Amino acid sequence: MPTFYFKGNVIHFASHKKHIGLYCGAEAVQNFGDKLQGYKTSNGTIQIPNGRELDVDLIQNIVRFNIEGNRNK
Repeated sequence: MPTFYFKGNVIHFASHKKHIGLYCGAEAVQNFGDKLQGYKTSNGTIQIPNGRELDVDLIQNIVRFNIEGNRNK
C-alpha cells in the first residue's frame, strides 16, 4: 500500500473494487469530520467512491494536518 511518510505515517491509500481508501488516521478523520459529510468513514479511514471527483484541497489539508502533527510529536 503506498504510504507517504514524514517523521511518521502521513497517509496511505489503496484502490478497492468500489472505492479508494484513504488511511489518514483517526485524529485527522475527527478533525475534518465536518468536511467529510457524504463520505463513508471509519476509524482513521475515508472511502471515496469510484467515479466521484477527488477533493484535492481536502486531501492536501489532511496531509498538512498530519505532517504538522508528526512535527510536533
